[in-house]
Amino acid sequence: MRKISLILFIIISILIQCPKKKKEPEDLELLQKTVAPPTPISNTCVSISGWVGRKAAEKNFWYGVTFGNNLFVAVAGTGANRVMTSMDGETWTARTASEQNQWISITYGNGLFVAISNTGTNQIMTSPDGITWTSRLAPEINQWYSITYGNGLFVSVAITGTNRVMTSKDGITWSIQSIPEQNSWNSVTYGNGLFVAVASTGTNRVMTSKDGTTWSSVNVVSNIWNSITFGNNQFVATSIYGDKRIMYSSNGVDWKYSSAPEANPWYAVTYGNGIYVSMSYIGVNRTMYSTDAITWTPIPAGDGTWFGITYGNDKFVAVAQDGTNQVITAECTKQ
Repeated sequence: MRKISLILFIIISILIQCPKKKKEPEDLELLQKTVAPPTPISNTCVSISGWVGRKAAEKNFWYGVTFGNNLFVAVAGTGANRVMTSMDGETWTARTASEQNQWISITYGNGLFVAISNTGTNQIMTSPDGITWTSRLAPEINQWYSITYGNGLFVSVAITGTNRVMTSKDGITWSIQSIPEQNSWNSVTYGNGLFVAVASTGTNRVMTSKDGTTWSSVNVVSNIWNSITFGNNQFVATSIYGDKRIMYSSNGVDWKYSSAPEANPWYAVTYGNGIYVSMSYIGVNRTMYSTDAITWTPIPAGDGTWFGITYGNDKFVAVAQDGTNQVITAECTKQ
């Protein structure tokens, strides 16, 4: 009996000390294949949330808004203080403009905010912080209507005047540029190494330039093209009149057209993080958005006459000439 117990003890000891079988490489490979990788989370916008009304610093006619250096800055055509600034797009502070002009458009580049006007003697003002503004002289007293920055150059276009383009490397000293057609150039943007402007009058209502100096005409449908933006490797323009109120192009020369979901006058358009957003100053739904510039979705935006829109810090901000709330904000909805 003792002999049997000893034998059992030896067998158990051997089994305990015996190393466990390791998984063979092919077993590990099979295990890895059966475990699905985590689904990546996209940071790109697929839609925008509903607009939230905000109180403007003053009840002015707010026309243009931009974002730069972590600051939203808007300009107005009327009022005691024709500039307002905000860190978050929600709470705004009135600032004094350098001149009581009708300030129409504003951009940011090279550490400087630059705004242009369609009235007054000094039709340009600049600011490094959005608070303190300095008047600058335009090379011609035109009705300057839009300004952009790209490739180290500020470019502004006008709806009247002999020479309807002006350029500046520093935003302070400006040079006039001749253009191929005396159209009403309403908007200009920069992308893919190209400046592109759109007009509401004329035979060829698009013009392009690589350097802001030499411009070439492009023929498009004769709508009242009022705004243009660049994003996701294509230019997108909107019109306030016509059957096809949206056009888009990857090179600024070859354009395709799409229909707006509602026949509103689509006055302004911008791009932010994968999505285009356009604003109208009348209509039931005064906002439309799209991820591809082809299919657009309308949403309500209150009763404001929306003239300006920008994007910054995952947020769209629009400003209006009048309305219950002259500022609205909408956050980006991600996939």
